[in-house]
Amino acid sequence: MKKYYVNIFLIFVLVLTVALLFSSLIYSQTTNKLREKHATETITDINQQVSLAIDLRLKNDYDRFVRFVEENATLAALNTNKDRLVLSDVNVAGFVEINNNEFITPDMTFYFKEGFKQAAYHQQNIMVYRLSDALDGVEDSTEYCFFKHGDIVGYFSATLYFEPLFLLGKDPDNFYLLVTPSGYIGYRKDETVVGSRLLIDVLPHESAPVKSLLANQLAAKRSGHIRVKLLEKPSYLAYRSLENAEIMVLQSFPQASLYATVAFVSVPVFYMLGVMIICFLIFIVFVYFYLNKKNNDIEFSKRRYYYNKPYMLKISKKGAIKSFNQTCYENFKDVKQFQTVYDFAPVKESIDVMDDIKKQAPFTVAFESKQNSLEYLRFMPIKTGGGYYLLGENITLQQKDLEYHRNMALYNPATQLPNKNYLGIKLQNLFSGPDFLDLKNALVAIDITSFKNINRLFGQKISQATLVKAASIIQNTLGSYNAILYNVETEVFMVLFLGLNKYQEAIDWSDRLSSLFEKPIDVSGNLFNIEVKIGVFEIDTNRYSNVNPLSSYDNALLALKRAKESRRTNVVAYDIGMGQVFTRTQAMEVDLVSALKNKEFKIFYQPQLNTMNNQIIAFESLLRWDNPKYALDSPALFIELAEQNNMIMEIGRFIINETFQVAKEFEKYNVRISINVSPIQVLQSGFVYDMTSAFDRFKLKKNSIVIEITETMLMESFDSIIDKLIILKKHGFMIHLDNFGTGYSSMLYLKDLPIDGISISRDFVKNLENDRHARTIVSKIISLANSLEIEIIAEGVETEKQKAFLNQNGCFIIQGFLFSKAVDKASAIKMLDQYNIKSKTKIDNIDYYDFLR
Repeated sequence: MKKYYVNIFLIFVLVLTVALLFSSLIYSQTTNKLREKHATETITDINQQVSLAIDLRLKNDYDRFVRFVEENATLAALNTNKDRLVLSDVNVAGFVEINNNEFITPDMTFYFKEGFKQAAYHQQNIMVYRLSDALDGVEDSTEYCFFKHGDIVGYFSATLYFEPLFLLGKDPDNFYLLVTPSGYIGYRKDETVVGSRLLIDVLPHESAPVKSLLANQLAAKRSGHIRVKLLEKPSYLAYRSLENAEIMVLQSFPQASLYATVAFVSVPVFYMLGVMIICFLIFIVFVYFYLNKKNNDIEFSKRRYYYNKPYMLKISKKGAIKSFNQTCYENFKDVKQFQTVYDFAPVKESIDVMDDIKKQAPFTVAFESKQNSLEYLRFMPIKTGGGYYLLGENITLQQKDLEYHRNMALYNPATQLPNKNYLGIKLQNLFSGPDFLDLKNALVAIDITSFKNINRLFGQKISQATLVKAASIIQNTLGSYNAILYNVETEVFMVLFLGLNKYQEAIDWSDRLSSLFEKPIDVSGNLFNIEVKIGVFEIDTNRYSNVNPLSSYDNALLALKRAKESRRTNVVAYDIGMGQVFTRTQAMEVDLVSALKNKEFKIFYQPQLNTMNNQIIAFESLLRWDNPKYALDSPALFIELAEQNNMIMEIGRFIINETFQVAKEFEKYNVRISINVSPIQVLQSGFVYDMTSAFDRFKLKKNSIVIEITETMLMESFDSIIDKLIILKKHGFMIHLDNFGTGYSSMLYLKDLPIDGISISRDFVKNLENDRHARTIVSKIISLANSLEIEIIAEGVETEKQKAFLNQNGCFIIQGFLFSKAVDKASAIKMLDQYNIKSKTKIDNIDYYDFLR
């Protein structure tokens, strides 16, 4: 173990060495970049300050020079009075005249050299150069600064003038130059740098790319910096152009002196490396103690493993069990029953367990322990010379947890029956078998249609107990069949019949089940009349060639849908025609998407007539689809489809906009318009805002719009809707309860709802002439409404006898074909002109309740 610790220590030392080398490399690169950045910032800043100072001095002194020249017009006067002109503490040496290429002094005339004439340096207003470089026959190498105004030129010492402006720094090797954009040196710090050409005389050993770059920068009068080798020393050269002269200011700074100012960076780095080494040593000590503890833990684990051995079996290459270890004998209830691996009960079905073992794939088996409990072992095969060892681990807790979660996905928690997922898997497996489709099989869907009402009125606990009771009744009828019951949705069950003698057996069973539920059932002391609807799909490949698991499920639900729509029968068997209807519904769904865009929807208005004064008091707005393909379909069909696909929101906004606009036009007739709203619309968070904003936008009068709601809507979401209705009523809307008496608890709502009126369903009105019960119900509804002093409207009035009965019982507002069908806006206006305008009595002057009293 000591050798192990030594090796660990050596590994850590190696890692530390590599880390230090890597850190040194990073430090070197980082420091160089920092030095270079600091150097370039320093020289750029110094060069900028010097250039700005020179620019300002030249501008001010040149202006003073121009005024002096204009005051002393002649060359003689200028030279006589030259002592009076002092430019930044520097006296003017003299004045000369430049005429074309002649340099004219009071004593004699000189001529410019050819190179100077071509460069036209002497024609600049401000220039620095030496007379020896500019004139033929002149030996004066003094560096002068020249100011030119017109033909008059004044010159003075460049050294005295510029030297105070340059910042030399602490390094004596720093120097500066004033050059032209073409590279001519007009002024330098001293004579250390010889020659007058920057790129040839000053930087003779610099590389061609550097010279080319610097030449281009100077010619373009750009500012910047560049690394060069000056006087055999690496240096930084900063350059900047002057605004008031064709002159570039160059300053050179030795690299060594610039880098020396950044030496402070190294100190914290060395401190950091020292801290790193100390921390690393502390870490090594910590690792030593940790490894020592882990070593003790390993030794302890070895001892525990020795005394608590896993399950272990030895088997032959063919699967015969040769031996068990002591753990197996202590836990298996009867070890002798296991002779081969095929005697085990695998949790997951396998074609050949030995194939899995040969692949050394783990597998799980179940066995009964000596405590009579079901246990699960997960075996891991290990190949040996004579066969395999099977090392087993008890995973009973994990397996039971797995089964619990699997059951959640495959079983309904309320009825404990297999759910839709389980049915889907079962159908997939059956359809993949070669013999399944040759048998007579059927899928039957059962809907407890009254479940929602039980759940709403009695609560979740009773409703779930009702489902369990219904499932038990269905299950008891399947005893003689090869069938499986599934709970695919909350109140929807499915039965999969396998291997029937004939398909008619499924329909006969469905009829018996329907009859069985005609009697009340007892659920926790409550007697419920349970109504069921049943759809049957016969999985017959001779009739349905493309049948598959998904289509079988859908077809059973489609037959169930037809059964729920039917009032004559509770059992409907699927046929091909239903699929065609389903296809037509899909086509309608596609056409609905484009109906709004193509403006196919129209609003018609059915009048409501007051029979007391024969005046129209209101219209009900009704949606119509102007599409020849659906001319014979009821509007309720496409409205229901729009609700299912959430398109009702767009259609609802269209109805609101059209109806409110017409309501504004009808205000002069003193009539209102009622509008039907979908439950989906009302439950949307923006419904109240849409209604009130449209009401305000059209500036409608109070009570000009009636909102009609249904009892079904109230039963589903009473608490959510009541607050919205109160807000709308306060805003000026009237609220009517439509189809009163067709729901379950109408009387409970009247005391809480802010309603202004109710309407009698056409289902009651149409039976007034031949149904005593209908007459009794209608008379009671009218009496109730009149006693509460709320308006009552009878819908679907088609005969004079119906009208007479309603009037005799106190209902005087009728709507139906007896008076008029729904008409377009133009026809509605004509009716108003006929019934309301010509009438002497206005609707506002009538008190219906006084009449009843």
